[in-house]
Amino acid sequence: MNHFDVIIIGGGPAGMQAAIRLGNFNYKTINAGADENRRRGSIIIRNSEDNPQNNIDGDDKLDTKMKRIWFLNQNSYMPEDGPHIRHYALSKYLARDGYEPYVFAANELHHNGRRVDTGGADYVERVSEGVHFYYIKTTHYEKNNYRRGLNILSYYRNIFRVTKEIAEKYGPPDVIYASSMYPTALVAGIKLAKKYGVKCVCEHRDIIPDGFITKGTFKENGLIANAARWFMKGTYEKADAIVFTMEGGPQYLIDQKLDTSHGGKVDMSKVFYIN
Repeated sequence: MNHFDVIIIGGGPAGMQAAIRLGNFNYKTINAGADENRRRGSIIIRNSEDNPQNNIDGDDKLDTKMKRIWFLNQNSYMPEDGPHIRHYALSKYLARDGYEPYVFAANELHHNGRRVDTGGADYVERVSEGVHFYYIKTTHYEKNNYRRGLNILSYYRNIFRVTKEIAEKYGPPDVIYASSMYPTALVAGIKLAKKYGVKCVCEHRDIIPDGFITKGTFKENGLIANAARWFMKGTYEKADAIVFTMEGGPQYLIDQKLDTSHGGKVDMSKVFYIN
C-alpha cells in the first residue's frame, strides 16, 4: 500500500520540485494537479525506502485504499455553488486515484450572499465524483461587521464536533491540508493533526497582517497587527509543511527572521510557493 505524508497542489514544474524537495527529507508526497490537461495528475514517491525517484503516470492504478485526506477551507465551494473550487477540483482527481478526500467548508457562501441550508443540522453532506463535501453550519452574516467575526469563530468551533462525527463514521484522516482564507482553519488543522497523530500542511493564500496593512485596515505597529503576527508565527512554526499561493511568501518568512538560518523555527526546506 502506498502511503503519503504531504499533498502538493500543482502538477507543473514547481509542484514537481516541491515534491522532490520534500522527498529528500523522507516525506512521501503526492503531487496532484487539477489542470484539465493533466487529467489524472502526477505522483512522485521519493524517500530512503523507495527508489531515488519514481514517476508514476496518473493512469496507473495505485494501491491507496483507505487513504483519507481532510481539506479544511472555510470558503470552499462545490462547482454548482460558486467559483472557489480549488480543493474540490484537487479532491476529484485524488478520488480517481483511489484516495478518500473530504472537504470541510462553511455553509455561508462568501461574496455571493447565499447560504447552504443545513436543515437545522450541524452540517450537510454531499458526495460527488468521489468527494465527500461538508457544508458546516455557521453564523449568518451579510456585511463586514461583528457578525462576520462570529461566522469565522463558529466555523472554528463547529469543525471539531463535525470532524469527530465524520471520523467515527468513515475513519480518521491520514493527512490534513488546512487552507486559509482565515487563519482559524490553519489552527484547527494543526490541532486536529495532533489529535489524530498525522501531518498537517498549511496553505497560506495571503500574507497576514501585511495585506490588511496595505489596504489601510490595520496600522503597521498597531495592537491588532502585532497580535496577528504573533498568531501567524505559531501557524508557520507548527505546520509540517507550508504552501504559499503567492510568489513572495517564502521570502516573507526569511525577511521576518522566522527561518532557522536567522534563529527562527521554520525549516525553509518545507516551505513552497505553488500557485
